[in-house]
Amino acid sequence: LKATGLLPEKPVEIEYRLKDSFKKTLFYQQGVVFTNRRVGKSRKNATQIDKKIQTAVIPVQIAGSGSRLYGLFDGEQANEGGSGSRYTRQVKLKDLPLNILFGAMDSFEGLKFSVLKSYYPRLKSKREFLTSPDYAGNVTLIIESDREHLTATNLFLAAKQALGEIAKHVGGITQEYEGTKEFEAKPIRNIIRNKKIYVDNPEGDGVGVSQAAVARELAVNLYGEDWYVYEDNFGTTEEKAFVKYFSGLVPELKRKYEEIYLIRNERIPELAIYDFDTGERFEPDFLLILRKKNQDGYEQEQIFIESKGDHLLSQDKWKEDFLLRIGKEGIPLKVYADDTKHRICGLPFFNANYRMDDFAQALRNKVR
Repeated sequence: LKATGLLPEKPVEIEYRLKDSFKKTLFYQQGVVFTNRRVGKSRKNATQIDKKIQTAVIPVQIAGSGSRLYGLFDGEQANEGGSGSRYTRQVKLKDLPLNILFGAMDSFEGLKFSVLKSYYPRLKSKREFLTSPDYAGNVTLIIESDREHLTATNLFLAAKQALGEIAKHVGGITQEYEGTKEFEAKPIRNIIRNKKIYVDNPEGDGVGVSQAAVARELAVNLYGEDWYVYEDNFGTTEEKAFVKYFSGLVPELKRKYEEIYLIRNERIPELAIYDFDTGERFEPDFLLILRKKNQDGYEQEQIFIESKGDHLLSQDKWKEDFLLRIGKEGIPLKVYADDTKHRICGLPFFNANYRMDDFAQALRNKVR
């Protein structure tokens, strides 16, 4: 691994270890957390081909030959001049003989009806694809030849060339993805566990350095704190700044909630979430669980939190936008009935230099 660059030259092994006290809690043994899934976008509403194909103009050059002539272009002007004349004609795909279109269409695997139907579920027939203005019917061919009249072979070659361009477009349609609005419950005991990471030369206050051993303004001895589920934090300076900030909020939160659990998401695959619009994968730095009793059982808040360095605030804005949509659009689903009422949400980015007021206000609003 070292030779390939996949492992640092001087890696230091760091282990995030769950506290035994946390593993004994009812929440760890029976509780759940919620994440969504990445799924392919449905094309059930795709009722037409791309506009740029509908209005495409495709130049075709052919040499006239043969004996069977087609008078498709009566009344159109041809550019001609003595010997070596070139004739230019304009015709829409839908105006070519259907048998010629079908023959040309059969030359392309990507234009088989079964393939087209997978991209355009409402398409009724090959004829509709070739003649409807919603699909390829209005594609314009500019045919240039050295003969005044065109044969069936000429028209077949012209149609084949045009349909070849359309086949390229259809073949280039890629699967698009989205994140589900439904967030599914997962037993936390199956997700949160000890995890080892390898850090190249940890130093200063950054990755790989214990939060108990950093500068005073960031330092927290997490080993004895019941609200932090691991024994220590080895994250980035910005992540440590958040944990330090949060440690100051705990006394107030404990007046409102019986249980508080801050979970560091150290690239835990099961805690990944996916943007509603694009399906882009995102692993927020922290998961905050707040639990309090009610008349019927428990109320549980699950809050996604991302700390962000100054240089990434703009670049990763899509992540913040997604986090802020979770509370309004995300739906926690349970596969079994229990006495816990669940809510999920996300907060604006935590950034110690520029975003503290926004973050603090948003958190206050969530935990009122």
